[in-house]
Amino acid sequence: MSGVPAGWRELSLSQIAEGGVFSDGDWVESKDQDAAGTVRLTQLADVGTARFRDRSDRWMRPDQVAAVRGTLLKPGDVLIARMPDPIGRACLFPSGMPYEAVTAVDVAILRIARLDIDPAYVMWGINSPGFHARVVAQQSGTTRKRISRKKLAALTLPVPPLPEQQRIVELLEDHLSRLDAARDYVAAVGARTAALAASALAAALSRSSARTVQLAEVLSQPIANGRSVPSHHEGFPVLRLTALKSGRVDLGQRKSGAWTAEEAAPFLVRQGDFMVARGNGSIRLVGGGGLVPAVPEPVAFPDTMMRVRIDETLMSAEFLSLVWNSPIVRRQIESQARTTAGIYKVNQKQLAAIQLPLPSIGDQQSIIRSVGVLTEGAVRLEAAAWTAAAREAALRRALLAAAFSGRLTGARANTVRGEGLAERRAGLG
Repeated sequence: MSGVPAGWRELSLSQIAEGGVFSDGDWVESKDQDAAGTVRLTQLADVGTARFRDRSDRWMRPDQVAAVRGTLLKPGDVLIARMPDPIGRACLFPSGMPYEAVTAVDVAILRIARLDIDPAYVMWGINSPGFHARVVAQQSGTTRKRISRKKLAALTLPVPPLPEQQRIVELLEDHLSRLDAARDYVAAVGARTAALAASALAAALSRSSARTVQLAEVLSQPIANGRSVPSHHEGFPVLRLTALKSGRVDLGQRKSGAWTAEEAAPFLVRQGDFMVARGNGSIRLVGGGGLVPAVPEPVAFPDTMMRVRIDETLMSAEFLSLVWNSPIVRRQIESQARTTAGIYKVNQKQLAAIQLPLPSIGDQQSIIRSVGVLTEGAVRLEAAAWTAAAREAALRRALLAAAFSGRLTGARANTVRGEGLAERRAGLG
């Protein structure tokens, strides 16, 4: 077939599933669940890209599983997320789990019985850039994008002979484990620095005469949600959710929206505004906040953010930023966030009730000066982690693209060649 290396075949997922299972997960309602059950109900949040994330905490009794005719998962099952983010990501259900499990309806189960196909190869192929692009092209829906199992079943993967599949999996897992280790090291250093900054903040607050207030008590205006705006190449600029980064708002992370300056006027941001993420697939990121710097040209904020404006006669915006991204507030946000279809969310009412320490303005400035050095260090490390993550993602995409175009054929022992090829494809070498 065109574009397939010699000796490889182009097989659809339905062909790969022959003799096995390719089905949606189970339709499970609240009445079908029991917190005291012994069968885990896995969900979209558990399905990472090539990693089972083990995040959800929903359970069923065996009789409830039988009543919905649930499909018990087996080690090596390929789990495919039919909804974002990203849509179409896949992982293997791991062995050695201390419970039986089923999965929710928006996760497809691919159980491979064919002896000539390695499930790990298929999982990596589904996560490759080319396959993902075809998933995105087939998605549908307005508020939440989905891909049907029927459409997934028709998508194809290039499949080499089994020994070559195993060589590709070995090479990918070797290289990608190195990338994972480098990413985890940077993250660990950042976490230690952040923990040191949090400890210094707690010590500084204990030395002040701070009282506890709710966020609502120090607002100059009510908390405001942004507006959802479709893209339009000639419209008024609006921030992207990715603008929230490292406790700051990156004003360069924007798009042109399909609205006028007059329509955008109620949603403009200004220096000193504090922006909060309304939702995120990670509970560690939901409710995260960033301070708006000087705004050289007008830009509005989207519906994925909330705008907090502080009465700076009571609290400094810099002090709010310092406290907001510390464990003092994070614990409150994470305890209140609620998940829907794998997305954690917080609302205005929950934010308004967040409890904050309120020292005098003088003490706030002193705390900013004393803790700021450590906080800035943590911010720099977080920025380095973002850069490393971007590079890692580019290398990961390049390796996967190379692997599933036959470019790594015969490279089992030559890891240097694999890394060099990935660097060139990513434009990093």
